[in-house]
Amino acid sequence: MSQSELADAAGTYQSVVGRIESGKTSPSLETLARIVRAAGFELTLSLEPTAVVDPVIEAYKPGVDQTLLVETLRMSVNDRLQANINLNAAFETLDRDRGGRPPERR
Repeated sequence: MSQSELADAAGTYQSVVGRIESGKTSPSLETLARIVRAAGFELTLSLEPTAVVDPVIEAYKPGVDQTLLVETLRMSVNDRLQANINLNAAFETLDRDRGGRPPERR
């Protein structure tokens, strides 16, 4: 379909279609819908939430399971500190149970 044929079917001018096609102008939603319909299609729009990009999470390599990172970042500072205190206590217990020896390598 030529620009002239499309413009005629959409009730607009060939120059308008040409400017839109070349990216020199952006049509109104109404004009876009008319042109799309004239080309044999139906224009449908939907609103989708955008993903929130967290630069800290994005800094990690792809393929790394980011579930725990996201979960940790959603915690308050106090909750993160308490989780670290608990983790350190668990490591101290393990270290004490091994008699201060480093873990065995397999």
